[in-house]
Amino acid sequence: VVFEPPPFITLQSMINLTTLNVSKWATDFFLRHLEHERAVPLLKHLSLAQSMQVTDAGLESLTRNSIRCETLESIDITYCRRTTYAGTFILRDE
Repeated sequence: VVFEPPPFITLQSMINLTTLNVSKWATDFFLRHLEHERAVPLLKHLSLAQSMQVTDAGLESLTRNSIRCETLESIDITYCRRTTYAGTFILRDE
């Protein structure tokens, strides 16, 4: 299932979602929401590309135990200018 959501959407009812494209509008707040809600347990692909409000702290929230999605295979952070190379290690090491 592939879904490209509008800027304000609840993910609580999307438990079968496997691909989520939130390019250009994802934020650290959104990523923390994923962490707290455990909203998309089958997520395989997450695109955050060109999201200017995503930082290393937001990426780190994806690795916390409450979200740790064992099915997640790829995260696109292309042109997320507020992330650093160190942020990719956070993802890789977890």
